[in-house]
Amino acid sequence: MTAKAPISFDGADFSPLTNGEDIVALARAAGVRRVTVLKGDVEKSPLERSVEAGGLEWTLLSPVEFMSNALEWAGSVRSEGVVREAFPELSRDEGVARWRREGYPDEDAAFFLTMRTDPPEAGCTVLPTVEKVTGRPARTFAQWVRENAAAFGG
Repeated sequence: MTAKAPISFDGADFSPLTNGEDIVALARAAGVRRVTVLKGDVEKSPLERSVEAGGLEWTLLSPVEFMSNALEWAGSVRSEGVVREAFPELSRDEGVARWRREGYPDEDAAFFLTMRTDPPEAGCTVLPTVEKVTGRPARTFAQWVRENAAAFGG
């Protein structure tokens, strides 16, 4: 058995896929009948439009945020007892400077600012989707924190 090379994202620009028609055609040729698109933007992507028009059953998942993203705070919570995030501890300028140091382009920093200063209503609206799909209520953030306290030194 040969070892696989690690996945590398070097050079990836994370722009929307523009070959959605090809992806849908390959999926149909492989016998795929249902697809799920994980959406991360307000506007429809070329991939999403291709899936909608491609004759497959599809489900659109459009989470606003993942609780697990809070794990980014674990290091500063363990070492300093604080969350270093714009805007609870960091100012607007400090937050933007941090995102730039981390390599985010200006358009990502602008998106992050918008989500923190003027989020769309969808970002503040709790929907019953998880319970409808799974048959049980979604976990609260407080529950997630209790389950993951060890990552923060608790």
